[in-house]
Amino acid sequence: LTMVLPSSGRKTSRLSSLTSSTGRYSRATLFAVERPPIIIEWGDWLIRVGYADKSHPQMMVPLPREEIEECKTLDDWYRYLRNFLQTILHQFVSKDRRVVVLHAPFPPQNWEKAMKLSLWNLGVTAVVFVDCCKTPPLALEWKRGMIISVGRKEAYCLAHADGQAISNTLQIATCGFEAVEDSTEWTETMDQQWLNENNPDSLLQAVAKCLQECPLDVKKDVANNLVFCGDTLLLVPQLGQRLVQRLNLILGGEAPDIQSTSGSELTIVPTQWKSLNKLSIVARTTGPYRPDLVSWIGASLWAGAWYKHDDDDQFVRWNVAPDQHKS
Repeated sequence: LTMVLPSSGRKTSRLSSLTSSTGRYSRATLFAVERPPIIIEWGDWLIRVGYADKSHPQMMVPLPREEIEECKTLDDWYRYLRNFLQTILHQFVSKDRRVVVLHAPFPPQNWEKAMKLSLWNLGVTAVVFVDCCKTPPLALEWKRGMIISVGRKEAYCLAHADGQAISNTLQIATCGFEAVEDSTEWTETMDQQWLNENNPDSLLQAVAKCLQECPLDVKKDVANNLVFCGDTLLLVPQLGQRLVQRLNLILGGEAPDIQSTSGSELTIVPTQWKSLNKLSIVARTTGPYRPDLVSWIGASLWAGAWYKHDDDDQFVRWNVAPDQHKS
């Protein structure tokens, strides 16, 4: 399934998670004046904000980690986000606009509810939440591959095929930049946390398991297009090449013996290395975009493609503000 852009005749694949609609509302009912949506990427280092259809965010704000770590309940999140978003969005015309919120996979439910309520109360008419691992292919314009996003605390691997994210391939590993002692020089800790096939929570294991879950007819194409992105790639740009070299070395020889060192590791599904033999793994760059901006840019292009369309032609799971629903 494709979405045709009437203004240019160009076709672009739509995201699998954004293909259902919660209802039909006329644009005249929902929005007095249609304006480009605002894209907010809630990263684990920076919060990036800007208008859709732009090539880069207009604002980047450091994530206030100490304040956020104190937010547990819905009330905690709402009190914090209401003031924080108001401070950020006063530089943007947010009233009577839609907002796209980019986030890591499986965000806290209280954060998501508080974000939605805070934006509604600031005059935003509708909000949609989008997984940041699903937008880079829209910026990079490829059909099959794997997104490997390495953040501050966690790393995510997700395969894509023909415009659809293959949801069952998602892998989450607790091997973000913090796990390697915040060093930008390559260290033994990086080898252990990212490249060690005997570490069940390493990035290499996550990539291998993501490939293992791919359907047979797309596995080869996905393996040939591993795209590394996220803030960590700015600090350790050689990560992608090192991981791919190690993975090709493993797959070109005998399958490694996975050594269990603790009882907790027995609950982890072992990687079937033999099923990956003879695959050629290739790392790709996010060029011409920076690896830390490619998710935001993908969302910007996606939102910029549909904001001029009538609502009846959209397939977006909008969270519409209560006072914007049809009576």
